Amino acid sequence: AGLDLRYSEASKALSGVLQDIHLLSMTDFVICTHSSNMCGLLYELLHFKYGDATNKLHSLDIEWQHYYRKTQTFQPIEEDPNMDLELGDSLEFLGYGNNTQRWVEVLNERTQKVLVLPMFRIRRVYPRYKFNLQ
Repeated sequence: AGLDLRYSEASKALSGVLQDIHLLSMTDFVICTHSSNMCGLLYELLHFKYGDATNKLHSLDIEWQHYYRKTQTFQPIEEDPNMDLELGDSLEFLGYGNNTQRWVEVLNERTQKVLVLPMFRIRRVYPRYKFNLQ
């Protein structure tokens, strides 16, 4: 194929990807994979549209992936005496454990123990900020 044809096909493909991203960013809810760059871009565009888009996107592989945020907090969904977990414990995100993104390594701030837990046993706690409206 000639060079003109290859550039023409690449241009059409890029245009299609940009259109898809634009249309998806205009929706109210998106399901994708956070590990993909397209989903990351979409997540940022949803934040631009909604301010806080954490409830506007569901990931099929990992719950959250943002390399530039400092901390992320979780809480256990049930008590576990074997792991010294209590309801209301604050678990600070350290990284993904066991070379998979279905497990998360956290620091229990009450006991100062590092734990590796499956994602289905914890829930993310979103920060709340107080603003002076005067």
